[in-house]
Amino acid sequence: MADDAGPAGGVSVMLRIRPRNAKEQEGDDCWSWSDDAIVEVGPSGNKRYAYDRCFAPGVGNKEVYECCGKPVVAGALRGVNGTIFTYGQTGSGKTHSILGVPSDPGIVQRTGAYIFAAVDERLGDRLHLIDRDNDGIVDVEEIRDALAAIALRQNKFREDPEALEAFIQVALREIDANSDDVITVEEVEKWFDSLEEEVEDQ
Repeated sequence: MADDAGPAGGVSVMLRIRPRNAKEQEGDDCWSWSDDAIVEVGPSGNKRYAYDRCFAPGVGNKEVYECCGKPVVAGALRGVNGTIFTYGQTGSGKTHSILGVPSDPGIVQRTGAYIFAAVDERLGDRLHLIDRDNDGIVDVEEIRDALAAIALRQNKFREDPEALEAFIQVALREIDANSDDVITVEEVEKWFDSLEEEVEDQ
């Protein structure tokens, strides 16, 4: 994931060509395409339309995501704003590109999987939850973010923000009572079982 450069900036416009349906196959195909353009073939000549990328019929959602989705998500994880949206007439394949099917997930599912994998990778085997400065002051907001990430990693409190906040408060008290400079992810994860009853009582 460290090799994902992310978007360089600006707007990229990409075209995905869906396969022709049965009715369309009865007629002649008046379009041709390359990796970066489509060409309308007509009696008065050809007209070329250029894009940043064109995906031919039969290209799967994985290739589409790797090209137009993953760089935007990688940039967002570095704090770069990004937007992915589909545009086209009804039946052109927008929903298939975004949601896909179980055998070929779309951009939404692949984005979610990438983000959670990136969080896991960044947590690593050890997470420095406590970073005391020379005066012994701790960056509480940084610790809160780390605790929330671990809770999501453990699939805890995902749909209950109040319970998540209660857990964070309990965990902060535990951290404050701990004199170590570093608390590992494993130590925090062990708290879940012992602290869940206290969280539920709050």
